[in-house]
Amino acid sequence: MSDTRKPKILHVLPIPLFPIIGPCLRTFRQSRGALRHGCEVAILCRKPFAGRGAESERGKEQLPEGVHVFDPIPSYGNFVLRELGHLFLSWRAVLYVLKTFQPDVVHVHNYPVTLGFVTVLICSLKRIPVIYDIHDGWYESISAMEMNPVLKSLYLYTGLVLEIMSLRHCSGILTVSNALRTSIAGRAAVHIKKKPFLVMRNIDDTVFPDPACTPAEEKDTLLFSGTLFDSYIGLEDVMDILKNLRDIPGLRLIIAGDGPYRQGLERAAMKKGVADKVQFLGHIPRAQLIELIRRSKLCLIPFRKNLITAFAVPNKLFEYMALGKAFVYPDLGGFREVLGEGNAGEYPAGSVSSMKDAIRRLITDDRMRSLQGSRNRELFSRLTFEGEFSQLWNLYAGACPWMFGSGGKDYAGAPA
Repeated sequence: MSDTRKPKILHVLPIPLFPIIGPCLRTFRQSRGALRHGCEVAILCRKPFAGRGAESERGKEQLPEGVHVFDPIPSYGNFVLRELGHLFLSWRAVLYVLKTFQPDVVHVHNYPVTLGFVTVLICSLKRIPVIYDIHDGWYESISAMEMNPVLKSLYLYTGLVLEIMSLRHCSGILTVSNALRTSIAGRAAVHIKKKPFLVMRNIDDTVFPDPACTPAEEKDTLLFSGTLFDSYIGLEDVMDILKNLRDIPGLRLIIAGDGPYRQGLERAAMKKGVADKVQFLGHIPRAQLIELIRRSKLCLIPFRKNLITAFAVPNKLFEYMALGKAFVYPDLGGFREVLGEGNAGEYPAGSVSSMKDAIRRLITDDRMRSLQGSRNRELFSRLTFEGEFSQLWNLYAGACPWMFGSGGKDYAGAPA
């Protein structure tokens, strides 16, 4: 570094920090990585939703120590109000935080794209480098949603314009999978040009105990963990399967997470006659979730195939792998690039009968389940948080070499 001042990184997150969901975890891990390498870090985000005070207090325990939090942007439950608020009312908040924190690099997280667009535009005018971190592409996300066709076309066109302008003016691009990078580069290559476009997978920076050293007594539960966004997460398909697995006594489905689709899922459980076999936990503390994963017999990622799930590499995938769990998942591009071929939990995307066969096969065969869990853990051991974080550090160094490195210095030259 050219002086003794610590490099400053500002994360801009277009959702509240609490309750903690996947994008928040990614931001927290990236923040801890930067703190360990001598940076100052701040997060600009939306205010918590009303009535979420208890969840916010629990979640603060996971906020990396030393991170400054700015949350002046109000949260609206309505999608349209939220996006209009980002687009027209967030300028003052972004300018205030930029003036107060004075970052060397701004790290914008998307989806959605509106707050990121405002931030990129302001930073472009102020000549502050921006890293554009795409968790979910706008085209993929909106195309997968079920909504009024006219509104869908309007959101799609408007969001793509904002996404393209952000890609054009940012300094570097990051995403969660090679599959998503290929999709975005294919439609926006003329705007990306030769900008660095790297992949940082959502590897957990927590050191989990080796399952072989600390075996857990498994219970007869199927576990899904994650945000309940929409029907494409596939839990209604699992409920249909549960009806056909009544010969396995005591088998239950536990759903750890919350979101806008929870009420629809609760109604579906009643309608399908499996409400007594499905338990909704809502958002739970992370330590409780980890213990729940360890004690569940089988974990599930039952995504239906669409343009967003085709490229997904969710946090839960790496948590299940790290804890040596077998899990069932569709053969989509994002999963394939991590898990390869021959996994006993894989089934053809879109085939509920094949998902049922995979669940039955693994839930009834203890040896197969144990071997697959060990294989998943071994695959995970080849990945490291520091190895993934190096992609991000190299983007920081390329965008701001006078603070993060110069003369082509890469992550290996970062301060320890």
